[in-house]
Amino acid sequence: MAAEAQQNEESKEPKKGSPLIKIVILVVILAALGGGGFFGYTKFFKKAPAEGEHGETAAAHPEKQVICDWDPMLVNLADPGGKRYLKLGMKIELNNDKVLEEVKNRSFQVKDAMLMILSSKEYDDIATPSGKQALKQELMAQMNKIIKQGQVKDVFFTDFIVQ
Repeated sequence: MAAEAQQNEESKEPKKGSPLIKIVILVVILAALGGGGFFGYTKFFKKAPAEGEHGETAAAHPEKQVICDWDPMLVNLADPGGKRYLKLGMKIELNNDKVLEEVKNRSFQVKDAMLMILSSKEYDDIATPSGKQALKQELMAQMNKIIKQGQVKDVFFTDFIVQ
């Protein structure tokens, strides 16, 4: 009878499944739902890239980058006593080939404008990253006033030495 009582108690207790099996099943279900959702998004909702005249994608013809190398410039800074110098080398990004020709033809005007701006700066004006960024913006604005067939898109400093 004791054996029967023990067997009845075991049958009354609900059997508990392993929590590891439940976690594995849950992960498999979530992975299937995620994969199905990704497939549905890419197949039905994602837009195709923009096409050109001849059915070519925009990525097939990236915008041509036109870069003008500028010779390094050495200028006196406007610090009291005139004892500081700035050596500045840069590359200029332009928006088309016509501007490159114009910059080469009018290089004397562009260089004059840059020299006037650079020689008016003090060390404290250009010592910080924000000062350098402001100098870039000022140089671009001045060059864009001179150039008529396009514009300067960006200025990149390749040398920036203050002594």
